[in-house]
Amino acid sequence: MTRTLDKLRGEIKYEYEANGQLHSRDTGQLIDSEEFRYDAAANRLNFNTSQFDHVKDNRLKRWRDQEYAYDAWGNLIEKRSGMGTLQTFVYDCENRLVRAETLVNGKLESTGSYRYDSLGRRVAKVSEFKGKTEQKHFLWQGLRMLRSVRQPRTAGCQGFRVQG
Repeated sequence: MTRTLDKLRGEIKYEYEANGQLHSRDTGQLIDSEEFRYDAAANRLNFNTSQFDHVKDNRLKRWRDQEYAYDAWGNLIEKRSGMGTLQTFVYDCENRLVRAETLVNGKLESTGSYRYDSLGRRVAKVSEFKGKTEQKHFLWQGLRMLRSVRQPRTAGCQGFRVQG
């Protein structure tokens, strides 16, 4: 992809290195445009106004107005955006996301919690956004997700047949 054009964001141009890595994202405005640099091992380098620095453990700690924090296993546990948005993430012992929260100006705006089966497949998601709760359940056949079902549903029974 070298270019996108839509009514919301306008035209955005993308340039790539010879190896296919993204080099720049040009919005036509100085503020929203981005430039990326990589080391010899293809790790992204941190952007600093005076230089490009190595990213310790290959984990960005800061990018523009966003700050990131990670646990000992490299999972993103906190993301701060701008002056008032904080997202936190909690993982289980298998490093699977089990809870996410978003606070805006100190007030809880949204939460998400996730459940997995013994094979590590996500089987349920409960999300709440500004007081409205939605549940979603996932049906699997092997490693292929067959269907996701939103809850609560209207009264009655819903059935489906798996073709195999």
